[in-house]
Amino acid sequence: MKKIRILVVGCALLSSFFLCSRAPAQASPPAGEEILDYHSDIRVQQGASLLVTETIRVRSAAVQIHHGIYRDFPTRYKDRLGNRYVIHFEVVEVSRDGQPEKFHVQDQSNGERIYVGDENVILASGEYTYALTYTANREIGFFADHDELYWNVTGNGWLFPIAHATATVTLPENIPVSSLRMDGYTGPQGARGKAFTSSTGTGHDTNFVSTQALPAGEGFTLVISWPKGYIQEPSRETRFRYFLEDNRPTLAGAAGLLLVLLYYVIVWFLVGRGPAKSAIMPIYQAPAGVSPAAMRHLVRMGFDDKTFTAAVLNMAVKDYLSIKEHAGTYTLKRSTASEQSLAAEESAAAAKLFPERRRGHNHKNETDDGGNAAAEITLQTRNHAILGDAMAVMKKALHAAQYKTCFVTNQGYLSSPV
Repeated sequence: MKKIRILVVGCALLSSFFLCSRAPAQASPPAGEEILDYHSDIRVQQGASLLVTETIRVRSAAVQIHHGIYRDFPTRYKDRLGNRYVIHFEVVEVSRDGQPEKFHVQDQSNGERIYVGDENVILASGEYTYALTYTANREIGFFADHDELYWNVTGNGWLFPIAHATATVTLPENIPVSSLRMDGYTGPQGARGKAFTSSTGTGHDTNFVSTQALPAGEGFTLVISWPKGYIQEPSRETRFRYFLEDNRPTLAGAAGLLLVLLYYVIVWFLVGRGPAKSAIMPIYQAPAGVSPAAMRHLVRMGFDDKTFTAAVLNMAVKDYLSIKEHAGTYTLKRSTASEQSLAAEESAAAAKLFPERRRGHNHKNETDDGGNAAAEITLQTRNHAILGDAMAVMKKALHAAQYKTCFVTNQGYLSSPV
């Protein structure tokens, strides 16, 4: 598998800021506050992990450097192909002036932030030396013809100038010093300044020293490479584990989607497939006992205005009511016929259309020649409440009569297991 260089690597990469009661960053550094010396001791382990100790000596004027400092360590990157890349980072020890110092780690959008200092203690003006020791892995780039450490020593987000920056890289003893190639850059992010020197020291140490101060917002990056075969590359199993960890949210979403898809495929095989095709025999009359309204409700698997209209017309066919038209307005008038001939849904609607003793505008009781009660209702907007009630009870009656016997919707299977 071809390795993709992570262009900006290292937990010291993006930014390092001072903790000033967590106040907003200022546009320019406060007078008198400065990083006097910034030294990074980087030890490359055989297993390709790093043990790093940063020693930061600062001068405080109690303006920005108020309780202590905080240090940002980016741990989430994307390579050139857009793949997620997560660095494993762990704090080992933190001290101030040689004594253990309080700290806590807080998650950031792109990594971790270490707050160093006690929020209940205000520092006086003066010089302080902080030391942060941490481990990090996946920082070595494994390429076709060489391996490489590309490390941003200081980061580029400081609000203060850095008077002096140095770094010492200690490699495993089996790497020949003569095979090393060293390079580096100074300046803002992306700059290619060369204000530094590099040299090999005693043993297997290599030293990098800035030759001029770094203004606020500028940093120092080192590059050191050596032939392949001296540092053990991650195994295939390890790379696969890294892949799972890097893409955990995406993989979790894909697994959930796959589970839902599998669930619906099983449900479709169990209850979703339609019956086998067979010969279609035309029937020119509705089945016995099925009213026109019930037939429309069955075919459409739902209720609509035409369902109600079909019921009214069928009641007229049965002489239960008559329909009169005058000047474009229709009036339903009840006759003396019995309700026994009506279907259940028609009878429910009739009870709302022609309730006994109902009196009111356009909905009145009358007496026919035989002394029997009769009533009528005009189909106008002013009677929308009565008509709406009639449609509602008809819909409820049809639903109760058909949904449990005629409709198999499998609604209970729509709830997924996720």
